[in-house]
Amino acid sequence: MVVGGCRHVIAQKAVNMFRGEIFGYSHYLHNEVFAPRGVKWIWQDVICQYWWWSRAKSALFPGSQAMSIKPALSVMHAKAHSWACEILWGGCWQLGAGAGAGEDMEQLFSYLSHVGITTKNNAAAGREDKITVVVLFWNRCKIEGLPASLVRQLKKTRELLDKTTSEIQGIQAEYGLQLTDTVLASFKSNVESVAKGCEGLYEEAVQFTESTNSQSTLIEQLVTESSQPQLEAAVEAGKVVAARHAVEKIQAEIEVICMTIKK
Repeated sequence: MVVGGCRHVIAQKAVNMFRGEIFGYSHYLHNEVFAPRGVKWIWQDVICQYWWWSRAKSALFPGSQAMSIKPALSVMHAKAHSWACEILWGGCWQLGAGAGAGEDMEQLFSYLSHVGITTKNNAAAGREDKITVVVLFWNRCKIEGLPASLVRQLKKTRELLDKTTSEIQGIQAEYGLQLTDTVLASFKSNVESVAKGCEGLYEEAVQFTESTNSQSTLIEQLVTESSQPQLEAAVEAGKVVAARHAVEKIQAEIEVICMTIKK
């Protein structure tokens, strides 16, 4: 069963799986349920793979609203992806996605796993009815507790904002930087550019094909622009604490690109 819900962990719609966990089930919820309702963001564990598939399928239907939703990769599942994928698709790097992790529905999935054990030997109709009753009970409990939950989330977000602001100020003092919004946006853009290059999506990297020297100059520029203090500032600006280890990985990826260019 594929379940779609909101960041308040309230289930919205679900579909049965008859052929395994294929993109088609997620696309049905995406295109037929969430897009017509004006949903702004869709978080998924493998959004980096699903999104290109969904775009190709949506192009076959001119009236589809699927691409009106923005994609975001859930934070914890991003740890199993490459660092470049985490930067390009990670929800914490997307402007307007909020401070959520995109993992909220895992609470419901964990709850439903117990139901799966107790209903696996039931007939299909009876099993669906029981799961439906359990999900409706879950939703009712969540809705009743929503006011208190929203207050806790607001308090947590304010604390996160204060902490992030303090960390940015610490970086400025340590490296002697003057980090305005424009500078932070530039740092973030530089990191994303390197990520796109490592993923093979950065078109500017292939425009320097006249000579090895011209391409090497581009790579050196990307390395310089992605130095540790600037990367840390970009990370704090994007509220992605988990990407602090990206410096070493950037250098490794750049070395691979340089070796490829020389060949």
